[in-house]
Amino acid sequence: MFELVKLFNSNTSMHLVIGILGSALCIIALALTLRDGKFGESNSYKLLNFCGGLCLLYYAIVTHSVPFIILESIWVALPLISLIKNFLQLGEKS
Repeated sequence: MFELVKLFNSNTSMHLVIGILGSALCIIALALTLRDGKFGESNSYKLLNFCGGLCLLYYAIVTHSVPFIILESIWVALPLISLIKNFLQLGEKS
């Protein structure tokens, strides 16, 4: 527990905070989907994964982790494509 407190002292790198935020958003999306399977089809789920993935992609880039950059690029692209499709379909219905 003490190590966790030390992690968030005044010298904490903003990169690390952004990475932890991204992890939290992706875990929240997963937990909500496991609780209610239909949540996984919602735009909220896609938005949580997009935002979480974007934070983790930033963290992967600043830490120069190539495998993680590849993973997070895909993690960001898939929900973004789906959100754009949903948005365009809403425009067609109006």
